[in-house]
Amino acid sequence: MSSYFPSIPHLTSEDAQGLQVYRIHSLDKTYVFHSYDELVTFKQRLTEEQQVILTFIGIHTSVRFNHLLYLFKDKFSRKRINDALQVLLYYRLIEKWQVEIFDMEILEEAYTLSDNGFKLLKYWQGNMFYFAPERLDNHGKYVHLRYWHDIDLLCHLRYAQSFMGHIMHPSISKGVSTPPLSFVVSGGEDRKFNFVVYSTLLSDKKDRLKRIIARWKAFVESGKDVIMQDLGNNPTILVVYVSTEKQAKQINNDLLLDLIPGKVLLCIGETLHSQGLQHAFYQPLAEGEIKQLNTKLFTTN
Repeated sequence: MSSYFPSIPHLTSEDAQGLQVYRIHSLDKTYVFHSYDELVTFKQRLTEEQQVILTFIGIHTSVRFNHLLYLFKDKFSRKRINDALQVLLYYRLIEKWQVEIFDMEILEEAYTLSDNGFKLLKYWQGNMFYFAPERLDNHGKYVHLRYWHDIDLLCHLRYAQSFMGHIMHPSISKGVSTPPLSFVVSGGEDRKFNFVVYSTLLSDKKDRLKRIIARWKAFVESGKDVIMQDLGNNPTILVVYVSTEKQAKQINNDLLLDLIPGKVLLCIGETLHSQGLQHAFYQPLAEGEIKQLNTKLFTTN
């Protein structure tokens, strides 16, 4: 069984249509910075947990409160996380969003960077990718859902013995689409494996994943290694993260994943949340079929 149970279950297309994610504007008093210099130098006044949580939200784009509780359970108490969020909201470094799902008794908050938080992090860590806050409105609720997929997967990975670290939006070989999530695991005896994850939503247009896979296939067939900065030149596994088994079979049938050179796996969200990481990966076979794997790499503590 899985040790991580997401506060929002895997959503069907119909569920996703009933999902509402909207900004909360009725916050109490907030502080107004009077200059750019005052804003960027304010970082030195933040406590350790305030800095850690601000940076985590920035790197992961949209983070639900329960994600923070789970990922930092060994580091910060619920009260310290909540207090840090209140300070970051007071100084308008983050924005708070209400998450509701029609016909489900789900009420939760999510957090993203504000314009102030974006400017502060870009000043101090200009080489990192941060999703510009104004772009959230262009993409609507689906950008939140896409990053929640990645963070849910990260929550399952976090306490696996083999997990060594992850990078969001890694700097990757030119010619390959930048994945939102990549991670590295230890296979024992100095063997490491890099995983590149492209998550799909049930609402995605088919062309999106088709373009990503076509670029990957062309690059790998050219004989080059897929290299990601800061993860080392290790064997790389392509993972397509999908919601359901039905969707996995459809994608495999459409894109012929079994014919792509190198290692390609499907990770199915509904299996991930019910059976855990060890059983969530599937091998694509001919004619759209898939085979569930028992992945020893991902036994959890």
